[in-house]
Amino acid sequence: MAEFENHFEKLFSGKEIKREQVLAKTMLAYMVKGIASDVKYVVAAFPVKALTSDMLYVRSWQVIMCLEKAGIKVIAFVCDGAATNRAFINMHTPITRNETKLIFDTINFCSPEGRPLFFISDVCHLLKTIRNCLYNSGTGEKKTRHMEINGQKLEWKTIVRLYITFKDCNFRKVFKLNAQNVFPNKFSCMSVKSAALVLSDTTAQDIEDQKWPGTEELVRFIRYINKFFDCLNGAYAGHGIRTKNPNLSPYTDVDDPRFDCDKPFLEYLQDWKKDAAKKKKGQKEQEKLQLAKQTLIGIEMTIRGFAGSVRYLLELQEPPRFINARVFSQDPLEQHFSLQRGGGGGNSNPNAAMFLQKQVATTVMRDIGVRMSKSNSTETESTGMKVTDEPLPKRARKMKRN
Repeated sequence: MAEFENHFEKLFSGKEIKREQVLAKTMLAYMVKGIASDVKYVVAAFPVKALTSDMLYVRSWQVIMCLEKAGIKVIAFVCDGAATNRAFINMHTPITRNETKLIFDTINFCSPEGRPLFFISDVCHLLKTIRNCLYNSGTGEKKTRHMEINGQKLEWKTIVRLYITFKDCNFRKVFKLNAQNVFPNKFSCMSVKSAALVLSDTTAQDIEDQKWPGTEELVRFIRYINKFFDCLNGAYAGHGIRTKNPNLSPYTDVDDPRFDCDKPFLEYLQDWKKDAAKKKKGQKEQEKLQLAKQTLIGIEMTIRGFAGSVRYLLELQEPPRFINARVFSQDPLEQHFSLQRGGGGGNSNPNAAMFLQKQVATTVMRDIGVRMSKSNSTETESTGMKVTDEPLPKRARKMKRN
């Protein structure tokens, strides 16, 4: 902020301002994702050297203002739990006040009717951080945590013990656990699927069936996480019916009981915090007894922000027929960056022009609905648009005269 103030003073003093050429290192991209449609487009991208919360605040509201002027109503802002994102969210004035002083909504001053804007932390990112906290608890690789509640320790060695006990059985209940899930490396620790398989109701039931002493709180913890993830992971209209899991069904009613299902989970986290405070230890030691502070903030912000945004949409005069919970996710943006990296081939250091060129190519390919077949190298049509390889008519070439 001091840098902007100095720049502002120099403008009015009449002094010549010398600007150094700064090489950008990353691209700040904004994607618009439709709630009741299949719209997924990157609408803005800015090359930056080092992203700060002030820069993110200016750019974000600039993009929101342009979208609102174009008739696109912005309801929610979805991001991960990076420090810059959390600092950006804390710069806003909340509409709803609560005891924890958490900011999960603010006024969208770019909208003519003063519509609320809700902040949501990406659920998939939260699930991976929760798994990492449990993995590093007690006997993990880094041993940065010693999670404990009600006198029972939550340790990863229980998951390892369960897997090793039944891994050689032909018919085993712990079919969701494998070496990749139980012993994650640098790549598998970034997999959402691996984290979801470990923190599943099936794993909790298998641990409970063993009746090992001191594992009751671990079973309770895994079941809370599993239900939290399921309620925010419905992907399509028949997801709950196909999987026989009602938590994955779309939201159609303001009084949906799932809005109140997460209240016991928040109370559980608050009781956990009080239990850690009873330990006569320093603040850092108390934090090691729980999930990471950033993860706890992300969980509460997501629960409250998701419930507020869905209820707001369902209370409109012309509400959508249903809302799938997975639309509030940044997975499409991560997939876009995956296409960006894959489109570069062997070039691991693209510039802004290459990024924008690949972005346009990806958008065009998505609009015409062309995808590569898995069986051969022929292109197939996935939409009603007809694609042909017939050459375009050419203009006659003029002969040069000597």
